[in-house]
Amino acid sequence: MFAAANVARMHSAARYSVTKARDWPNAAAWARDDAAAELIRAYRALDPLVSGETFDRTETLRRLAIAMTAVQQALLYLERVGAKTRNIG
Repeated sequence: MFAAANVARMHSAARYSVTKARDWPNAAAWARDDAAAELIRAYRALDPLVSGETFDRTETLRRLAIAMTAVQQALLYLERVGAKTRNIG
């Protein structure tokens, strides 16, 4: 219920926005799309773990490694086009 109220409020606010959203530059759009794909990959690896499915230790570590590398790759894509991120290492 709370999420639905937030979505409705965001749509309402967007309707009254003074400035139109600008298109992303080509390189940034490419980075955004690739970062989103990597984040989907991380989500798919983590979702069964968070949802309560049980896996052996090896499968759990494999899923965590996939998620970590996907998030790192997403950060790299965004940093290449100017995103200001703190060093996570």
